Amino acid sequence: YMGYGMRTERYHYIEWYYWDAENNIPLDSVTCELYDHAIDPRENYNIAFKPENTDLIKQLNHQLEAGWRAARPNIER
Repeated sequence: YMGYGMRTERYHYIEWYYWDAENNIPLDSVTCELYDHAIDPRENYNIAFKPENTDLIKQLNHQLEAGWRAARPNIER
């Protein structure tokens, strides 16, 4: 397995994938984890599968797929 994660000011989101070691690429998604640091700073309770978090999971998934380059500020040189 390979995990990809990100943090926002409030949340820690992780997606887990099957891993193709021969080609060094992720395959199908296995599961995900979501922790709310406002109420669970030690990450004891995975809230990813609570129905009220469906839209949040979609939003965080899109941010994670966009990658860290998309999150960087646009700095003109």
